[in-house]
Parts: sequence; C-alpha cells; structure tokens
Amino acid sequence: MSPVPMDDTSSTVSPRAVDPTHVEHRGRRLVSFGGCDYLRLSWHPSVRQAARDAIDRWGLDAAASRTTTGDLALYRELEKSLARFFRAEAALLTPSGYLAPIVAAQAMAGRFSHARQTFGRLQQRGLSCPAAARTGRQGT
Repeated sequence: MSPVPMDDTSSTVSPRAVDPTHVEHRGRRLVSFGGCDYLRLSWHPSVRQAARDAIDRWGLDAAASRTTTGDLALYRELEKSLARFFRAEAALLTPSGYLAPIVAAQAMAGRFSHARQTFGRLQQRGLSCPAAARTGRQGT
C-alpha cells in the first residue's frame, strides 16, 4: 500500500503567530489558547509595568525558588502580598507548580513527606494548616 500524497492544505504546517492572541493557520486567523500565557496577561499594560518595576528593583537574576537561592526578601514580600490579596492568614510559595497541589494535599492530610521543607516555613512563622490541626498530625 502506498502512502497517501499530501497537498499543501493538509500538511502539518505550524501556525504562525499574528499577535499575542491570534495565530494564522492554513489561511485562517484563529484565537490561540496554546502556550503558558492563557489569559494573555503578559501583554496587559499593568503587568508589563510591574515587570519593569521588578527588574529595576530585583534585577534579572535567575532566582527560581528558595530551593536554589535561599530565602530572599522577595519571596516573603510576595507571600505577604498574596495573603493580603486572598484575605488569608498566610500564603506559601512552592518551588514548582507540580509541587503546589502535593504540598496542599499533604498539609490538609497532616503528612509532610514531600512538603516537610515547605511546611517547616509555615511552622517557623507560627502558622498552621487548619485541616492538619484538626487531625492532630501537624508536622508529622
């Protein structure tokens, strides 16, 4: 059996970015939901100004998380801002988006095999996870 010939309209040509929210594919302009900037906030004027301000204040260091750079004032400041924004007792940054639900689930269950380092920072600040407090297994 011979392969089916492909013409230009059925080839696997990648879409071409037209602007921050659209791509062109096979002659059609389409809304793009690909990538990590789902809401296209990276193009919002307020977000762009905040990024410029952050660069002026903190520089362009590749500081990714406490795991790689230690406990910088930047992280504590962001956690305080997030706690105020969400009207919460505290907020806690995790080293990755992958670890965030693991840390949250372990904190609620009162078990911290993967979250011990992160949860320890909550304990150092005198904060607790209410679900863990109810089970009596905080920090175990």
